[in-house]
Amino acid sequence: MSRLIIVLLVCILLVTGVFVGCNHTDIVNKGEIDENKDIQLGNLNFEHIQETSLDDESLKNWFENNYKNEGISSKKYKDHVYILLGGGEQNTGGYSTEITSIVGKENEIVINGKLNSPKEGEMVIQALTYPNTIIKIAKDDREIILGNFEKPVNNIKDNKVLPSIIKSEGIYVGQIDNNFIEIVVERKPEQFVINKNIKEYFDINSDKYKKLNKNDKVYFSYQEDESTGHLIILDIYKDKNVDKENNSIEGKYIGQIDNNSVEIEVNNEIGAYRLSDRAKMTLQDEDIDKGDIIYFNYEKNEYNQFIILDIIKIEKRISQLKTG
Repeated sequence: MSRLIIVLLVCILLVTGVFVGCNHTDIVNKGEIDENKDIQLGNLNFEHIQETSLDDESLKNWFENNYKNEGISSKKYKDHVYILLGGGEQNTGGYSTEITSIVGKENEIVINGKLNSPKEGEMVIQALTYPNTIIKIAKDDREIILGNFEKPVNNIKDNKVLPSIIKSEGIYVGQIDNNFIEIVVERKPEQFVINKNIKEYFDINSDKYKKLNKNDKVYFSYQEDESTGHLIILDIYKDKNVDKENNSIEGKYIGQIDNNSVEIEVNNEIGAYRLSDRAKMTLQDEDIDKGDIIYFNYEKNEYNQFIILDIIKIEKRISQLKTG
């Protein structure tokens, strides 16, 4: 009799363990479900993807058009949404991006991530790199946005901590010589050394010529060389003339994210814009390629998204103005 009781107790313990284990798995994998919209809320599952596994041509093109950019890009393909987190251009190897969480909300999916820098003393290649991570999730119609993107406070190179990058704005005065420019910052004229990587910005014969004029308002980033005290300018661009009344602006076309949205660079910042039906037809009919300078007008919808109403190449826009 006592042996029978022991056997029964063991069976009860085993069955209880199975049910507890199954219940725990359900909580982790399924999360909270919004019954009204049949969408998953909270932390979502995702799968890491290697670039080499992108065997479809549209996925390859999407990756090629976006992997150098800092931030996220997404593409729907069959039963999944592919998401790319880019760390932007880095001066050496040793950098990596990491997705820390994906959180489903009512109208959007928030991607949180971080950029990891080389460890001190680590041997890295001395070349430009573009760290990135590709993942995929189950097909979802919610907007994909970047939430918290943690970056290292300092970059480490050759066991030395580089000075932090400072962003500022001012009034452009002009070029002193081939190596220096002058900008008025907070009513005080400052001299800046032209970084070798942006010398083309000041070359009138270069495709990258910035067309900076005296008294232009400019935004720029720089570092201080601790050994010389010189301020090294790393990037500069002028404030674009925006027709605020009609929400019209000039930018550089980066590429199409999916059938409903595109990426456009305005003032050196890349943003996602949704397409109106008219803009979709224009993209189909017009020969607009990556890198083209375009003119477009837009509006905001109730979800605070930018909707492109019309889009045109800048050359065609100028021609219209001249003949109109």
